[in-house]
Amino acid sequence: MHHRHIFSLTFAVLLLVSMSNCTLKDTSKTKAGLSQPQAGQSWQSLQSGNGKRFYLTYVPSTYDDNRPVPLVLNFHGSRSNPFAQMAYSDFNRLADEEGFIVAFPFGEYGKEHGLNSWNADKDPVGVDDVQFTKDVVADLEKRFSIDPKRIYATGFSGGARMASRLACELDETVAAVAPVAGVQYPPDCQASR
Repeated sequence: MHHRHIFSLTFAVLLLVSMSNCTLKDTSKTKAGLSQPQAGQSWQSLQSGNGKRFYLTYVPSTYDDNRPVPLVLNFHGSRSNPFAQMAYSDFNRLADEEGFIVAFPFGEYGKEHGLNSWNADKDPVGVDDVQFTKDVVADLEKRFSIDPKRIYATGFSGGARMASRLACELDETVAAVAPVAGVQYPPDCQASR
């Protein structure tokens, strides 16, 4: 069962990214015209809502700031974290092969009970994970050349439910979602596409 989830998640994002037909090359400039961004993983923090939030980023070695690349948002399951999701989904390898940037946001909903999950059920007193997602995308767009038409979301379990929510609430930003083992269709979903 575990391998089927990995295969499904990998296949879905591979299909989405390969549809973009993106070929990249090395360069020595960044979006800001400074030194070349470091490939590999890095831990990022940003202000979102009333607090500091975190996410893990993986940049392929082929990244070229002169060519816009796809971005995949990969949400971990409940009681998990970005590092486990990176290892579980193996998206760093896939990002290297297909030339996209992947971000693994860190969920804080329910952390007082050890959940580290997502506010996919729209709890009015919970954290605003839709705004957090917008903030992650905006932060990455400042630092990298992201193709705004090729932003995708995926996730496992609780992360899949969050990706489902984004299909409804961020449909103008997220081109497609690939939820795994946690599809959720909110009754008030008003996606325009």
